[in-house]
Amino acid sequence: MHGRSAAAAFPLFHWFGAHVAHWAGLIMPATTDDNVRVTGVLVVITPVAVALVLLPLALAPAGTVPACLRKRLAHG
Repeated sequence: MHGRSAAAAFPLFHWFGAHVAHWAGLIMPATTDDNVRVTGVLVVITPVAVALVLLPLALAPAGTVPACLRKRLAHG
């Protein structure tokens, strides 16, 4: 169950992270004296970082719901 929800959620979160990286990439040159290397690394890393940070939000319900159902079925 966790694998399927992770496989479905990660691309969605990665897509969201790409939008975050776009805006961060526009702001970063102003804060690093126009250092294109730092901006490039930020734009590459940010989508994956955002996806990994948000992934527990998808995995927690995917594990909790079956556990609650299993508990109810065992006692019912």
